[in-house]
Amino acid sequence: MIRRLDLSAGAVAQPGAVVHDLDILAPTPTDSQSEYGVQSITLHPQFASNGWVYIRYSKRLASTPAGQDTPQSQTSEFASPMDNVTERYIWNPAGNGGAGSLTFDASIRTARTQTRYHHGGPSAFTHDGKLITLHGDQRLTNDIAFNGGTQSFFPDVSVITRLNDDGSIPPDNPFVISGAPAFAHAWYAYGFRNPFGVAIDPLSGRLWVTDNGEASFDEINRVPAGANGGANDFAGPSTDPRQSPPASIAGLNMIAAASYVEPQFSFLQTCGITGIAFLAGTSLGPAFERDVLIGNYNSGLLWRMRVNADRTALVFQNATLESTRVDSRQPFSRNPVGTPAEENLLATGVGGAFTGALSILTSPGPAALPYVLCANGRLYRITRACWSDVANTDGQPGADGAIDNGDFALFFVAFFATEGSPERRFADIASTDGDPGPDGAADNGDFSLFFQQFFGGC
Repeated sequence: MIRRLDLSAGAVAQPGAVVHDLDILAPTPTDSQSEYGVQSITLHPQFASNGWVYIRYSKRLASTPAGQDTPQSQTSEFASPMDNVTERYIWNPAGNGGAGSLTFDASIRTARTQTRYHHGGPSAFTHDGKLITLHGDQRLTNDIAFNGGTQSFFPDVSVITRLNDDGSIPPDNPFVISGAPAFAHAWYAYGFRNPFGVAIDPLSGRLWVTDNGEASFDEINRVPAGANGGANDFAGPSTDPRQSPPASIAGLNMIAAASYVEPQFSFLQTCGITGIAFLAGTSLGPAFERDVLIGNYNSGLLWRMRVNADRTALVFQNATLESTRVDSRQPFSRNPVGTPAEENLLATGVGGAFTGALSILTSPGPAALPYVLCANGRLYRITRACWSDVANTDGQPGADGAIDNGDFALFFVAFFATEGSPERRFADIASTDGDPGPDGAADNGDFSLFFQQFFGGC
């Protein structure tokens, strides 16, 4: 069921009216690790004028014609094979008695699947109006797109597709060239195992994707055209000495125009990495503007990472993170406070362990706020606290949205603490020129800004 949520009335959104019922059967609690069902809902860049909504979901073969709902009597748990279909609908805000309605408009693409695993599905529109969609490996390890040895009957496996908004193939796709097989013409990149998150950098227009490793090295990737992500030969940095067996770029299946691309960051122990979204505007303050948020399913932790000036790479204050580009904690559930990974920690308890983030999205407009949707059904909205709000009311680290004596005391302890101590980061609230934005050192700019905000409010 597709529901419409009204997020403008207050802090808590009530369940919205059903605007469309696809009449498909989602996985049951006994249907272990299944990933079929509704996989993404994506608005066209000109949604305000054309009302186009793109829905990707699982559908039984030949159950009904394109665009028509599957009768409830024909739904069942997964039956091999199934189709993952992308269909375009038109939004009518006046339909369904004013609740709004969706009407089928066009079939965009059909991707056959024979397993219940690793379907992928998230989609996003690029700055040039192309529809990007992630396709998982379905655990079909012999598929050519999965760097295996054979081409199966299922061409959209372990790939990222790029289509025009009507489903046609753009002539400038990287594999629409001599020497590349015809089934790869829709591909933008390949070699991704179980991708869950897709985001377009609002400033550079570059594509970023998260991908899950088998048991280690979950990845954050910046994906250029023609990239080979390395799966299933290996995940994570190819040069990391903990690769077992050692990674071999030479062993990858490189079709014409393809090139291997190293991940931007990895988690040594798999964390169930999921959603990714870029922050834009000033809703969370200048220090967070243009950063990227990362979610995961396993821990309930939410990560915030910084991007360099030309928007090509992630950057880290900690020298170990900057050089290795790996969060090496084992187990991953270990509290990151006091470890190099602490600098990336934005929030804890988001959904809870093994019910954490499934996707991260941002509201439109210059004051865009991030939303985190979790596997337990909770939708979180993240808002800004004051720069000098560095402690809870009991004086322990952790902003609570109010500037009080606990903030005052903790700030002073941290400001005069030994350089490099974990506490010192709480006093680092400004860059060296005094503007909001931590720079890795607690200096006079932090001192001045703290006093201005402590005695002046947010």
